[in-house]
Amino acid sequence: MLLALDLGNSSLSAGVFDGRELVRRFRILVADFDVLAARLQEHLAGLPQGEIDRVALASVNPPRVDTVRESVAAALHGVELVMVGRDVRVPVEARVDRPGEVGTDRLLNVLAAFRRLGDACLVADFGTALTIDVVSVDGAYVGGVIAPGITMSASALHAGTALLPRVVLRPVDNVIGTDTVGCIQSGLFWGTIGMLEGLVRRLREEYPAARKVLGTGGDAALFADHCDVIDEVVPELTLEGIRLTVEEGAER
Repeated sequence: MLLALDLGNSSLSAGVFDGRELVRRFRILVADFDVLAARLQEHLAGLPQGEIDRVALASVNPPRVDTVRESVAAALHGVELVMVGRDVRVPVEARVDRPGEVGTDRLLNVLAAFRRLGDACLVADFGTALTIDVVSVDGAYVGGVIAPGITMSASALHAGTALLPRVVLRPVDNVIGTDTVGCIQSGLFWGTIGMLEGLVRRLREEYPAARKVLGTGGDAALFADHCDVIDEVVPELTLEGIRLTVEEGAER
């Protein structure tokens, strides 16, 4: 079995693969990293002892990598951890001005999306940042968009004002809010959807072959039923990219 770990800015997303099948998936908040080893053991409980023989970590949060590495060593004694993007290369060509600046998570999403669809597409990743990646007709990463995610926008709105409260993020039916909290929730929710729909329209104008949009990331489910441009939500997309990368790296 493979334990695939995707370390973001606010959480660690994890999945256990038995061959190609994802048999367990969970998420641990960075706020719980002081007991990360214990959290890992809790989530992995019930799996056959010793069956996890590989651990692969992709990260866009370098300061937290050592904590994850140490916690994995404590939870899974003797299992080697490999860094995706360093120890094993993601098999995706980045056709951009500075390929070395492209986040590993974006390349993993491109890889998994292309293997899933076999065609050009767009990948919208709803994390701390909202990213939209353009996948070419032959599976290369050809660029995209980075914008603030809904959680980051909510925090900035609260921190940057004297009177606006921090709100619970949720889908709202009406655009017109009738109190302060409702106005903020509407602005965050429908503002994110409006931004996504506008960006997708413009991206398709520049790259018409990319018709289908896959959604992924922790906040994707908030928008799936309210946004016409998202064709399918694939929560495990990045984890699937890790699995594909590790397997193909081992084959070579």
